[in-house]
Amino acid sequence: GTWCRVEALDGSGSGWAERQYLEASASVLRAGQGVFDAVGPVPCAVGAGAPMATCAMGVARDDGGSATVVVTKPDGVERILFFKDGAFLYSDTSQAGGGFESSASRESDLLLIRVDDERYEIPDAVIFGG
Repeated sequence: GTWCRVEALDGSGSGWAERQYLEASASVLRAGQGVFDAVGPVPCAVGAGAPMATCAMGVARDDGGSATVVVTKPDGVERILFFKDGAFLYSDTSQAGGGFESSASRESDLLLIRVDDERYEIPDAVIFGG
């Protein structure tokens, strides 16, 4: 069979396993543990009429354009954005953090996402890699 190098999500160990016994880790689980495929800045605005600024982000990707993006706003609060097949699905919601009203539109290879009064610009390269 085919052997794959594996590593525990928490970094506590690594080794080899036969591919037929492996299952891909879901992006949501990895993102929740802070295990990202890429990190970097994304344009964001966190209030009605606020100018665009820069937020830190980390992305955990699954196959086919499914991904979980964790954006850290300038105040340190995180917003989690979920994608499937390269399309925005929804964001995390809480009474304290909002997230109840969301929408997305596309301009070329850029997803423009609104969550309540927040705005995010997520390039396809974040979701698909590259």
